[in-house]
Amino acid sequence: MKIKEKILSLVLSLLVSVSILNASESDWPSEAHIAQVRKTWSLDEEITLIRKLANYVYTCSSEGEEAILRLAASDWRSAETTASELDFMRYLRENGAPVVEVKPSLAGNLYETISVDGISYVACVIEKAAGASLDYDEMTPDLMKKWGNIMGMFHRLAVDYQEAPGIEPRPSWQYNLSHDGPKIQYDPEEPYPYEVYDELLAWIEKLPQTKDVYGLVHGDFHPGNFFVHNGNFAVFDFDDSCFHWFSYDVAVSMLSLLWPQEDADYDIYTNEKMQAFFSAYQEEFFIGEDFLRDVEIWLLFRATLLYVSSKDLIEKGVMDEKTRESFTKGVHWCLEFVHRHGERILNLVRS
Repeated sequence: MKIKEKILSLVLSLLVSVSILNASESDWPSEAHIAQVRKTWSLDEEITLIRKLANYVYTCSSEGEEAILRLAASDWRSAETTASELDFMRYLRENGAPVVEVKPSLAGNLYETISVDGISYVACVIEKAAGASLDYDEMTPDLMKKWGNIMGMFHRLAVDYQEAPGIEPRPSWQYNLSHDGPKIQYDPEEPYPYEVYDELLAWIEKLPQTKDVYGLVHGDFHPGNFFVHNGNFAVFDFDDSCFHWFSYDVAVSMLSLLWPQEDADYDIYTNEKMQAFFSAYQEEFFIGEDFLRDVEIWLLFRATLLYVSSKDLIEKGVMDEKTRESFTKGVHWCLEFVHRHGERILNLVRS
């Protein structure tokens, strides 16, 4: 499969979680599944669904201690994929990173496969982090420094990470779950984002994959995937962790800062919050001379990727109206970002 098709298939497989939003209750995990989970972890009676995206997520408790239960359809997230995700979390936590704790089952396993009537889910129970996610305006320079420091720690630790015996490696950045995902059709009425996308793919194909720039990353380290309590961070949701360039991981976080803003303008070299992040990051992990340039290029790539994939899903009509409105807003923001910054950033690639 060509690199372009791999990436498109990856994005579609990640965004196919939209279909879960539209699933009828008859397609959700049954009471029998929940009862089996309750027995497997000795959970208290009340288990409440709070989110259904790529996974079904519930609040639960054991002996009064709150936790989060995650169920993933086994044809969406295999037991092996879940095991590798949780192993990376274990490694980071054991080495001092502020990652939530995975709660073992009564059998001592970090995950269990729950099967009822031929329908299986991969289940895990994770510590419920204290605090809450923060809005852009609440991310002070001091909190940005902590965020950057933690990401730098993740990347430093990733350099020496070795899977535990019996654990398969996390997928590389090209992975796709469907292998035969539908192909995105280029839009002749708005060709520029696709032209940018093609040029950036050619740049990616030439990037080195040495241990100082490439390794296992969180992949989705935005404020929705960590809580802050009394200035302390608790990071979760490593579902998208994969082998990627460290500068891409940083760009994903930085784009999440820009996303809520009214316009798509920014300056990576003068933005106070970004600079606080970068200064703290390099206290933990070395930043090469091209690091900020690469982060900026990845920002454009991420915005372009979100645009072409989300637009395709909107046109396919696979989401409810509320989700469609959210995706449409994101598509417009990404398009503005690509038009406003595309040529300037592409000149970095071409130089």
